[in-house]
Order: sequence, then C-alpha cells, then structure tokens
Amino acid sequence: MRINNWSIPYALGYVIVAAGVNTFYKRHAVIGLENIPKNKPVIFASNHQNAFLDPVVIAVQLKQPTHYLVRADIFKKPLVAKIFASINMMPVYRERDGVDTKSANEGTFNRCFDILSKNRSIIIFPEGNHGKFKNLRNLKKGFARIAAGAEEKYGKDLNVQIVPVGVNYSDHFNMGAELVINFGKPMDVSKYEDILNDPRQLTKIKNELTDGMSDQIIDIQNLEFYDFIHEMFYIFEEDLLKENNVKERELSKKFKVQKTFINNAESYLEKKPNPHLEEEAEQFKENVQNLGLRYWLFNKEKHSVIFSIITLILFFPLHVYGVINNYLPYKIPVWFVERKIKDLQFHSSLKMALGVVLFFVFWILQTFIIGSFLPDGWKWAYGISLPISAWASYQYWIMLLKTQGQVRYNKYSKTRDSEFLKLVDQRRRFKTCFEEINSVKK
Repeated sequence: MRINNWSIPYALGYVIVAAGVNTFYKRHAVIGLENIPKNKPVIFASNHQNAFLDPVVIAVQLKQPTHYLVRADIFKKPLVAKIFASINMMPVYRERDGVDTKSANEGTFNRCFDILSKNRSIIIFPEGNHGKFKNLRNLKKGFARIAAGAEEKYGKDLNVQIVPVGVNYSDHFNMGAELVINFGKPMDVSKYEDILNDPRQLTKIKNELTDGMSDQIIDIQNLEFYDFIHEMFYIFEEDLLKENNVKERELSKKFKVQKTFINNAESYLEKKPNPHLEEEAEQFKENVQNLGLRYWLFNKEKHSVIFSIITLILFFPLHVYGVINNYLPYKIPVWFVERKIKDLQFHSSLKMALGVVLFFVFWILQTFIIGSFLPDGWKWAYGISLPISAWASYQYWIMLLKTQGQVRYNKYSKTRDSEFLKLVDQRRRFKTCFEEINSVKK
C-alpha cells in the first residue's frame, strides 16, 4: 500500500481551499493547533455541518496531508471515485446504505489502520451525517473501531490519539460569513481496554469524545427552543459583545461568549419554559426578512446614511469596473450550484472551490487577451487591477446593501409602519428575556 504524501491533486486542492478560506469568509480563526500531538497517529473527530467543506477546511490547517472518510455513495461513478481517491478521500458505508457496515467498511478500516501506523492522520465525522443545526448529534462507534483496531493490529505502543474538532460557521451557505475551527485536547486511546468487546469501555470513550467535541462547537442541545436560543444571540449580538468587552473581530472570545450565553439560556428555559418563545422567534425572523431588514439595524432608532451615500457615489466608477471584469467568475459558480446542486450543505464548498478556480483562470485569460490590445506596459497593470477591483467591488456591494437596509429602516420608522412597529415591540419583549438570561448563573 502506498501512503500518499504531497500528491499533485492534493497540493492543488490544498492551495484552492486555503485561498478560498481567506476570501470566501469575512473572518476566520483557528484555535488550539498546539493541542495536535506531534509524531503520533491522530484521528481528528469533527462535527459535521457543511458536507464536503468540513474536511477540507480542517485539512488546510495541518502541516502534513491527511486522509478523510466520506460517505460511500459519492464514490459510485468510477471517475469521481478516482478523483476523490487522489486527494486522500476514502469511502465509508453507513447503516442507511442498506449494507452490512462491518464487512463493507473492512477494507477502508484496514487502510486506516495502516495509515495510522505511519504516524499519519485521519479526519472522521462520528455523527455519521451532516446537518445545518448547531448541535452535536449522537456519535456512531466507527471512530472507536478505527482507533482500537489500529492498536490491536500494531500494538498499544502505537499510541493513537483522538483530537476533538469543532467547525463553526456563522452562516453555512453564503460568502462573507465567519468561521471558527477549534482543536481540543487529545484523547489517549491506549488508556481504554478492549473497547470493541466491552460495552462499558465503548461508552466511556464515546462519552469522553462527546464532551470533548461539544466543548469545541456551538452546541444547542435544547431543541425545543433551538430557534429562540439561536436567534437571540444574533438579535442582541452587539449588546452581548459590548457587555463582555469583546470586539467583533475577536472570534475566539466571541465563541466563548456565545457558549456561555447558550448555557445560560438553556438553564433559564429549564426554570422558566415558555412554549410561545420558539414560535415568536421564528415569526420575528421571518417578518424581519419580509421587510428586507437585518437584526443589527434595530440597534439604533435612526441611521445616518449621508456619508455612506457620498462614498457610494464617489466609488461607483470603480465598482462598475470591478463588475465588468469579475462578474462571470463570480456568477457562474452561484448559477451552477443553485440550479444544479439540490443538497444545500454542498453549496458553500462548491461555490468556494469553483470561485477560486474560475477567478484565477479568468484573470489569467483576461490579462493576456485584453492586455494584448493595451499599450506597452499596461498589460500587467491591468492584470494587477483585476483582483484589486474584485475586492473593491465586493466591499462596495456590501456597503450598498447595508445602506439600502438603513434607508429602508429609517423609512419604516418615520412612516410608523404597522408591521415595523410590531417588530420593535416584539424585540423589546425579547430584550427583557435576554437580560434575564444574562443574569442566570448556571
């Protein structure tokens, strides 16, 4: 068996994803890299919220190539299977595939044992499926079989380590979101005896990993009030960060504040359950969207828009230049994904990967084709202007959307729109709950 190192497809994918993470997300943070054991076999056990994107955003944080297990049904086509194998993907069968998972996964698991014996790493998703909700689902036992099987085959001295990983997206589907990746303290598998044959040992290692993974993610376990808890943080995000002296860019501190708020909210709802809160939160979110508003707009009674409008007017020519030169590589991935890919969990990963590739290809082609019609010395200036104008145009578009929202908010406030006033009143009631939650000490 050959253990792939820096193969050309893997290295190319690494560059694409690394570029994508730094451009697709508004901000991102990686916490706990010092927890990754050196010169030991490592299983990275991560939550799974965003299909193909989860393993690759973890992989680009690692200094050495890793392998990862993905659902077997995507390997059905030979060409696709060959491409995935070239970037270190391995198929894993699930109970829903209608097969005997133990026998079907025997080959993949044996390969995992051999990979770990070389002090290499594997990324696995113990939840067994992906989902958009920010909570940890029940873990499957495959991770334990791989860890224990490797030590059974190569001896306890192999010293397999399991690192709990949390991948947290502020938005699963759209560009401009925030991404936080947490690496927790490693678990030493050798301290467990006979995991595969002793249910008590299996329960212990599952419980330890469950706790470790839960610590690394936004984990809302109270599903009865999931939307209320989730929306409350974003409705009053500015207040919460200000109370804790946390700046918006400090993602690691922001993550801790959000974890604390969730714990307090779940304790509050345990003591004072109100069945209407969940429905009201859903209605509030829907009504805010229907009016074309965003939560942050409600932080002020009125927004000043003069400076923003002047800025938009002055930089409009640069925006037009950026749109003309960058519209196709931006629009093609969006068009393709939204029309051809049914599973929403694959949208952001494909948008990011296709966007990086297409922007690079278009910029190269435009530089040489259009540059050939330009005066001497202007070709490379034009080429350099392409990524700069793309960034400037994107920032312009964000400012335009924010300004439109502010103008719309001011209009509703001035005209005393009835639906708008209902939202203001409802937010005021939510603010009372928010303050009560913040006063809870678990």
